[in-house]
Amino acid sequence: MEKTFKNIDEVIKHHLANNEVDKTAKLIEELKNVKKRGYLTKDEFIKIGMWKSPRSKKHYLKNSEKDIELVTKKSFSSNSEKEKIEILIKLHGVKIPTASAILMLIDPQNYGVIDIRVWQTLYLYNEANTKPDGKNFNSDDWVTYLTKIRLFAKNFNVTARNIEKALFDYHKNEQAGNLYKERKSHIDPIIKKLVLKQFGKDNDLYKLAKEYFINEEFVSTGSLQRILKISYIRAAYILDRMIEEGFCDKQSGAKPCKVLANKN
Repeated sequence: MEKTFKNIDEVIKHHLANNEVDKTAKLIEELKNVKKRGYLTKDEFIKIGMWKSPRSKKHYLKNSEKDIELVTKKSFSSNSEKEKIEILIKLHGVKIPTASAILMLIDPQNYGVIDIRVWQTLYLYNEANTKPDGKNFNSDDWVTYLTKIRLFAKNFNVTARNIEKALFDYHKNEQAGNLYKERKSHIDPIIKKLVLKQFGKDNDLYKLAKEYFINEEFVSTGSLQRILKISYIRAAYILDRMIEEGFCDKQSGAKPCKVLANKN
């Protein structure tokens, strides 16, 4: 994968979005009292595990209610981020990525999930200097990652989860541009039909988007999501329409589209 932005700040800027997918938002809402309580129940632990990595369900089930309560209580009460994660991975089926998901889902303000995509994005832009494949994380990698995304979150005045999602979406979009290029033309018409059926032509929203981005140099699905507070699918539809009508140029991988419309 090659760089499509000059630095990591540009990556984040063009992929920041405050909305959360329904399934994740619902789970975060369900877990909002966990920090105050100080531990997870087994039911909550299983839900988190299934959200992050369903394949490990049989291992999650090996943990007793008592063990989950004791381990999570000890982890959540620690003042050391390294210790927090090292305690959590003592549970059956829990490795660093799943442990990071536990922390993020109960506190998205201060935590983000660590996985292959976000790490590879950081490595690509020289924000990480080990493990280019983004695998086999240890607690030191976790502390490095957490320090980075918290710094970015502070600089952009957003949550750590927002930063994680921006890094993840950049990688996902860039990879899709390279790996699924041939299939894209078959998928897009189907998505467009579904969007049109559910939302109509979104004329008012489309006009609002053009009015805003006429004064910008670039436009992307991430920036449309962030400004209009809409889903990825609706943002993708609006961007496609902008391209078709010559408002901006064609997208290349994860790179944003250059606005071509006359600003005068």
